[in-house]
Amino acid sequence: MHWYFERDGQRMRWEIRREAGGTGYELVLTPPDGPEAVERFDHAAALIERTLLFQQSLIDDGWRSPHAPRDPGE
Repeated sequence: MHWYFERDGQRMRWEIRREAGGTGYELVLTPPDGPEAVERFDHAAALIERTLLFQQSLIDDGWRSPHAPRDPGE
């Protein structure tokens, strides 16, 4: 599953996938100005915790889903 976040005309891709061989999970981040970064997790609970923290940090930094409702003040 993947999502996109946008800020100031830039786009970041964020993907969650099963690790090759199906033994764990990967959180894959592709920023607009850098190489892909992969974080690996053995347990779904750790992946979910990291995902929620990462999502909140994106929102705090001004990144938004292109499908999220816009703030009328923007």
